[in-house]
Amino acid sequence: MAAAEETLAYLTDLCAAKRADPADDLISAMVQMHDEGGRMSDTELVSTSWLLLVAGHETTVHLIGNGMRALLTHPGQPARLRSDPGLMPDAIEEFLRYDGPISTSTFRFTTEPVTIGGVDIPAGQLVVVSLLSANRDAAQYDDADRFDLARKPVTTWPSATASTTAWGRRWPASKARSLPSTAGTLPRTRTRGSSCPPPDTRHRWARPSGGTCAAGPV
Repeated sequence: MAAAEETLAYLTDLCAAKRADPADDLISAMVQMHDEGGRMSDTELVSTSWLLLVAGHETTVHLIGNGMRALLTHPGQPARLRSDPGLMPDAIEEFLRYDGPISTSTFRFTTEPVTIGGVDIPAGQLVVVSLLSANRDAAQYDDADRFDLARKPVTTWPSATASTTAWGRRWPASKARSLPSTAGTLPRTRTRGSSCPPPDTRHRWARPSGGTCAAGPV
């Protein structure tokens, strides 16, 4: 909570700084929309800035990190990608599916009673979709827990939700494709004494810290 409050204060100050000294950037343009056109409220200005931070940075960082971890915990996969660089687009899609950077959808609230999967949900209730679970749906993917760089077709849940969530998929995927275009640059590294097993849908894995992994039952 403290980190969220600090981030909120930072973004509020950043918007104020862009108002005082605008530049040729997106936040300056949004501040102008707020001040001159009245098309954004104070809350929308700061919350959209927050969305851009999360969608444009955190998702990219976690996509690359989770993708490298998936490669290094599946022997033979890095060599497969180095030998066939044409697999890179499919590999990025599989990174997103197998251990994607977004764990849940954005919050949704029911506007009327609805039944999902046999569960009755009254109006006005919070609904959060687990994207990680959806991306391991055995009804959608053959051998869903298998990491397969050549899997086709791959339609991951972040791409099937609202445009705001899709930002969190399209942007990191495009940034990942802007990395060195040849898979031959992948490091020839192997894990040694790793205590981090590949992720699966039975656990919620915490980010590794100090070389260890923590997990809790879902």
